Amino acid sequence: MEWFHSFLYLAFISIIAFPVGRMIPKHWIKYNCFPFTAYEWEDDGRIYNKIGIRKWMNKVPDMSRIMKKFMKRKELPKGFGSDDLRYLLDETCIAELIHSLLCVAGLHCMDYWPGMGGMIFAVLYLIGNLLFVFIQRHNRPRLVRVYERNCKDAYCRRRK
Repeated sequence: MEWFHSFLYLAFISIIAFPVGRMIPKHWIKYNCFPFTAYEWEDDGRIYNKIGIRKWMNKVPDMSRIMKKFMKRKELPKGFGSDDLRYLLDETCIAELIHSLLCVAGLHCMDYWPGMGGMIFAVLYLIGNLLFVFIQRHNRPRLVRVYERNCKDAYCRRRK
């Protein structure tokens, strides 16, 4: 029964994370500030190519595919503009923040299922969420370059 409580806890925090992410005010998000800026060791997101991210990143579940009514698809439309790019930048930051928080909160499942079983649940949950953090950190540097190149009007500069 301990495994079931641990599973319920992980399911609960996963489900609750989506509306929490939707409630985060966009003006709180600063893509060009810590913790969202690329670290030097990430080599503008290319470090994630070492784990084959390009092969698997489009195969993992994406909330914009699952909840189409609540989220726009996270891809650039034809004729995209600065607002579309900024929306994607904000979404990558929010997704990274939520998945990072889930990594930490997921460790609490070991309280429900102490021992090796709970540890395995926690580690699998941690890895699953880290994959999404890696995807955001891999994509964001390219989006930032395109956004800043296309962002020449005062409105864009003001939103940075």
